[in-house]
Amino acid sequence: NRQTNWFPIVEAHELAQAHDLQAVIPPRTRVVTHSSMFNPLVFALGRPVILGDAAWLWSHGLDFAQRENQIKTIYAGGPASETVMQMLGIGYVIISDRERQAYANINEDWFAHYPLVYQDDHGLAVYKIR
Repeated sequence: NRQTNWFPIVEAHELAQAHDLQAVIPPRTRVVTHSSMFNPLVFALGRPVILGDAAWLWSHGLDFAQRENQIKTIYAGGPASETVMQMLGIGYVIISDRERQAYANINEDWFAHYPLVYQDDHGLAVYKIR
């Protein structure tokens, strides 16, 4: 019987996702994903992201507003998204329920013109940008 008085850092399916994506996303390839210290794909995948945890950055006095706006632009899709992804050297875009919750403007239809390199039953989709 599972106790309910603990907070899991990562669920089993999230570790499985990270393991699967290590075979899909090459090392040192820049990834766009939700910026949170609780995003298991950030710490379990081991790939560089364009924005880490905003609370951590804020607590160290780092200005992350511009990068956060760039992420919103990327997820909105369209020509501006393409420009920002090229400028930042983005290799892959991750869309999961975490991104859907954090960025209400995600244009998933727009990302469909990129190769879908990973998808699972938990709502995770990964698109190869370059």
